[in-house]
Amino acid sequence: SLRWKTISMHQPLLSRPQTPFRSSSSASSRWKIIAVGVACSIVGLLGTTRLHRRGDGAAADLSLALRASEPRMMTRSNGLIGSVPKFRSLTRSEGPERLAIRCGASLRPNVEKVKAGKGTGKVVVSPSVAKANFLYLGEELSSAVRGGAEWLHFSIQDGRMVPKISFGAPVVAACRDAFPDTVFDVKLGVIEPEHRISDFIKAGADIISVHPEATLQLPAVINKIKDAGCSPGVVINPGTSLSTIEHIIEDIDVVVIMLVNPGWGGPKYMKEAVAKIKGLKMMCAAKGVPTPWIEVDGGVSAKNANELLEAGATALVAGGSVFTADNKAVAIDALKGATQMV
Repeated sequence: SLRWKTISMHQPLLSRPQTPFRSSSSASSRWKIIAVGVACSIVGLLGTTRLHRRGDGAAADLSLALRASEPRMMTRSNGLIGSVPKFRSLTRSEGPERLAIRCGASLRPNVEKVKAGKGTGKVVVSPSVAKANFLYLGEELSSAVRGGAEWLHFSIQDGRMVPKISFGAPVVAACRDAFPDTVFDVKLGVIEPEHRISDFIKAGADIISVHPEATLQLPAVINKIKDAGCSPGVVINPGTSLSTIEHIIEDIDVVVIMLVNPGWGGPKYMKEAVAKIKGLKMMCAAKGVPTPWIEVDGGVSAKNANELLEAGATALVAGGSVFTADNKAVAIDALKGATQMV
């Protein structure tokens, strides 16, 4: 009797159709699959957004990875370079090797030229890319290089260390292959430059100069630049003392003496700049080390170049005086003409 009641009590449950349970289970599985798909999409979107926020080529590298199976070649040109020589194209097979070339081998000849020129008294002109007409950037830079510019000066401004915002590593990278024998002189007017160095090394910088005020660990930043195979430099603003670089003078290849406060313009501190040029030469002589390239930036022209060169400057950043000239070769020759009188 007890057994019969037990069976009869459970019989309705056992005899119920199983379809609803299967249907519920299937629906649950489908919702789980949809949820997983949505989660993956969100994670992918966040990853892509983070790469785009990083900028400086990260998104382009992701694009290369995603489209690696495509047989066609993809270029790094971003449309800014118009009539310059053709760029070498990037293919999937060049991935890590390409980065290795940019970080080391391809930069070595230009870096060696910079190091070999220290203390020799040779003078170079470094037209400032920021003053070029970006609508015709390739043509402008080609004219400057053909006119005798051995260096090109890339002034990077982040809107914080320097009030203006200029451009980033993609512009440097777009120009690199078009001018393989030209020294790319990159001045980082950015806060905490240690976070940007690798971007510009990959882009093809030969010289990377930083502001002492922009970092808490200047020697470490200089060593990071050296270890990457680039020539390290330091920027001296009108209000910055030479004593800030005395402890690292043996480790730097370029010292940039600013005639003006970067990004602000205003009066040119010629007397102070001349005094710093002479003081830097005396400092190196006292320490028995080769004098680094003494580069002057901030309104250099044929009118004041001779005074700077007589003081001991060896690199002239001439922006407007070169790129606003109808004939860039003539403008550069005017600066070089001043060097011949020294």
